Amino acid sequence: MTNDDMPRTLKSVETAFEIIEKLKGLDGGGVTQLADELSLAKSTVHVHLVTLEEKGYLINENGEYKLSLRFLNVGEHVKNKQKLFH
Repeated sequence: MTNDDMPRTLKSVETAFEIIEKLKGLDGGGVTQLADELSLAKSTVHVHLVTLEEKGYLINENGEYKLSLRFLNVGEHVKNKQKLFH
């Protein structure tokens, strides 16, 4: 497989999912903690957190970000589309 055949990914999307997975593992966290844990700039983490919060995927409780129930909504949708579930 050549480099031209390799699937391309967006670094910003990868970073967003790294942040989501880290928040899940930590059961929440702040900008500095996440930046340290992921070896990212605080400004980068902050922009991702604010974006995810604006889209309803995170909740900010006094500077600590947590996953929101929006993920449950997405999971329910996927589950209900599975033939095996029915």
